[in-house]
Amino acid sequence: MKNINDGGPVFPCTWVNDSDVNAIAQNGEVVPPGGKVYLNGMSLRDHLAASMCLPSNWTGNDCHVLLGYKGPENHGNEWMRYYAKADAAYRYMLADAMLAVREKAK
Repeated sequence: MKNINDGGPVFPCTWVNDSDVNAIAQNGEVVPPGGKVYLNGMSLRDHLAASMCLPSNWTGNDCHVLLGYKGPENHGNEWMRYYAKADAAYRYMLADAMLAVREKAK
C-alpha cells in the first residue's frame, strides 16, 4: 500500500475527564478523573473529501471512467453502491489533488 499524504490532523483537541470516575474518551482510551487525552480529529484529506460534491451533470459514464468498470444494469441497490464508490473516489481524487498542490507550494 502506498503512503498517502493525509495533510495531518485538522481539528485536534485535548479532552479532559472532568468527572469523578474513569471515563472513556472518543478514541476508546480510559481516562482517570482529571486526566487528559489528545485527540487528532479527522485528517485534512478526509475533511476535504467530505466537503466536496459531485458535479450536477455527473452520469453513469463518468462513474465508469473513474472506477474503470461498468456499473450494474439494474438501478436498484447495486447501482447505488456503484454510484457511492464513484462518489467517494471522486471526492478523494480532488482532495489528493488539493493536497498535492499544497505540498508543491511549500
